[in-house]
Amino acid sequence: RMLPYTSSTYLASHSIQNIEDLLGCDLIHSDSTLINWSNWLSWHKVRGWNKNFIFNFDRSYMSIEAARMGMGIILESNLLAGQSVSQRHLAPVFTTDVSMPVNAHHFVLPHHNEQKEKVKIFFNWVSKELSREGFQI
Repeated sequence: RMLPYTSSTYLASHSIQNIEDLLGCDLIHSDSTLINWSNWLSWHKVRGWNKNFIFNFDRSYMSIEAARMGMGIILESNLLAGQSVSQRHLAPVFTTDVSMPVNAHHFVLPHHNEQKEKVKIFFNWVSKELSREGFQI
């Protein structure tokens, strides 16, 4: 799930009450994420999005480090930001769930194997297991 994160220092020095308030903040862009700021803001129906980023990185770890240093807000997966959050270097910007789901599961197989019964059984099993955890293929 994709969420905005920043340092507690940055959060304390900016009044961010709702998603629209992010438009007045220093946003850090990461080229490597599956969902970018434009996608995420559109998901939340934020209008008037036309902003340059304070930083633009091609590696998530660089964006995470910039946010840890208090330079702005990143949009990152809870998986990649998890360690920094657990160490209290980063915090979610919002206390409510404003996350956007990321569906990045793919099956790769030769096309002619799609209709094999054992492949169908396996696919259905994986789908059910992911569904129980709130994911979709």
